[in-house]
Amino acid sequence: MPSHEIHLKYAYRFLKELGVEPDVAKIRSVDLLIDEPGVHAQKFLDKVNSDRKVLECVKNRFDDLTIVSMLPTFSHDMRTQRFSPKRTEWSREMISVLRRLVGCVYGDPYGLLADLHVILDMAQKWCCDNKLLGDWARDVGISPEVLEFYRRNVAMIDKDLKCSERLRKGECGRRNVAEFVREEKS
Repeated sequence: MPSHEIHLKYAYRFLKELGVEPDVAKIRSVDLLIDEPGVHAQKFLDKVNSDRKVLECVKNRFDDLTIVSMLPTFSHDMRTQRFSPKRTEWSREMISVLRRLVGCVYGDPYGLLADLHVILDMAQKWCCDNKLLGDWARDVGISPEVLEFYRRNVAMIDKDLKCSERLRKGECGRRNVAEFVREEKS
């Protein structure tokens, strides 16, 4: 998956485009929540439990708080990157949970960083295959703002993730699997 520096670079750009002054500590916190929930989710839950305004936001955005309380038990990326038809519903739900939770803690623009983090991970995995990414993004509910940001920055993302270079070297095996799954889904 992309380095934290790559995630930071694009999160910073994304927030700037939204007119939000980026806070590097908050950006890093979102990345760590997704990459290491067993270690970092509890910090978000502590914030929810210690701030009445945040707690009210969470209660308003979640009908059931069970999934929020379970976040520390999940592993890397919380299975947000599933593509098969049987698994995209889970990915959709987890991305939505992350977006809403982070939105309550840091504000809605930061909540969109969950979508951005995951689409950058998938771009790395699939060597920036725009068709695969577009289909997957639609299936899992990536926000239109994030998808449009990705499309506007795809050339730079391709360069940073070395997508074209890895594709030329035949280092995009996961892309072939995803294409096969997409064909089977049709």
